Amino acid sequence: MSTDHKNSHSAMSMEETLSALYQCQEKYNAVMAGMFEGYFETDLQGNIIFLNDAYCKLMNKSPESLLNKNFREVVIPNSVHKLSDAFGDIYKSMDSPRVWEHSFYYEDGQLRVYELSVSLIKDSSQTPRGFRGFLRDLTPRESANLPVRESEERLKTILNKINAGILIIDPVAHRIVWVNPAALRMIGCEKDEVIGGVCHRFVCPAQIGECPITDLGKKVENAERILIDKHGHEINIIKSVLEIDFNGRPHLLESFIDISELKKMLKELELSKNAAENANRTKSEFLANMSHELRTPLNHIMGFSELVLDSSFGPLNDIQKEYITDIHSSSKHLLSLINDILDLSKVEAGKMELDASTIAIKRLLKNSLLMVKEQSMKNGIQVHLNMDGIPETLVADERKLKQILYNLLSNSIKFTSRGGRIDIYACTKNMDSGKLSKKSFLQVSVADTGVGIKNENLGRIFEYFEQIENSSTKRHQGTGIGLALTRRLVELHGGLIWAESQGETKGTTFYFTLPL
Repeated sequence: MSTDHKNSHSAMSMEETLSALYQCQEKYNAVMAGMFEGYFETDLQGNIIFLNDAYCKLMNKSPESLLNKNFREVVIPNSVHKLSDAFGDIYKSMDSPRVWEHSFYYEDGQLRVYELSVSLIKDSSQTPRGFRGFLRDLTPRESANLPVRESEERLKTILNKINAGILIIDPVAHRIVWVNPAALRMIGCEKDEVIGGVCHRFVCPAQIGECPITDLGKKVENAERILIDKHGHEINIIKSVLEIDFNGRPHLLESFIDISELKKMLKELELSKNAAENANRTKSEFLANMSHELRTPLNHIMGFSELVLDSSFGPLNDIQKEYITDIHSSSKHLLSLINDILDLSKVEAGKMELDASTIAIKRLLKNSLLMVKEQSMKNGIQVHLNMDGIPETLVADERKLKQILYNLLSNSIKFTSRGGRIDIYACTKNMDSGKLSKKSFLQVSVADTGVGIKNENLGRIFEYFEQIENSSTKRHQGTGIGLALTRRLVELHGGLIWAESQGETKGTTFYFTLPL
């Protein structure tokens, strides 16, 4: 082959090679231009020597402003050290690419978040020549997740400030992923001792597979449970559990408060209550015993005073008769008071029983007028009885029913001025009350034209030893036992009792019901 022919063949090979290289470069440029991800190459010092259009768009800069610039000049300051360390790690590892996120500010102040993937460029002898990287814009994703992250941050801020202990638990792994300061104080551990720990170690000790929350799917709301502190001590807590979305996955939020002091106080209150009940029983027994002891001599005094008044031991002069009459009436009043105390003590001790029988209710109501006839006439008060469609008979304790009527009528006479009026009205009522066991009732009302009662005092008059004082009642002092005992006797029959008044000087009406 001639020299000219050889030169001609070499020239053609060179042309073909250049053409092939040109075509490869065109394809390479086309691929780079068509990529949505940014691509760049740097030398070993980090100077940008190649980039595609997508990279320039993502960085919001022209190619000229980026080429031959060091990467440290185009990232935000707080990312420089992170990127430098990452490039150094890649160079040292020789073959491990790195992927991380970094941020960049546009000139208008807009923050962009990118995912950066960087690896080494090596020649044919595997000698490092530079770095290549891909840049992907995460800002849209981050913007979409921003409300969620902000919501989680707000939640964490709130949970960090409240006094209740809070744990966020992975329900699959049973491990604690977040804890607030209040929970750490209660447990007595540092944060790194709790995070990642199995929740059963601290709250509601249980074996895996027996946890009522994560394994058995039970809900917990304000339930009493046990918390174990660092030293193994048990702490009584009230705990609630609810499901929340945390870091994009379902988690359990457990909240709890320490009720140890409350439990201690409740125990002390229970002891105090028992002591008070024992003292009350002792008091009732004492009163009952004393009442029995007092009734015997009083009965003798009353009996002998009656004999003296009847002139059984000879005639009396006017002064003697007046004194003996005072002795007899005072003894009678004192005996009535002692009987009330005795009955009240029996009720309080739970020893009061009904001697129920079928009674003629109309006759009993009429006889009630006779019980107070002397009192009413002495005070110039008219007493009227009205009965509307009531049954002929009623099953009740006759003696106690008489006592109820007598106490109410005596009370009305006591607080009604001369010339006043008292009306007794009895009728049948149908009620539907959760406090009563039957629907048909006998209702009896005792209405007077007396001093009346303020609305705020109506609930107090049936309490033990309550005295409602005003200018009209100061002259009518009593023991405060009668109405309290009356209420207990009505309730013992399964009935209700209450009072109504339009106010002072406007009279009072007492109502009570008895089941038919």
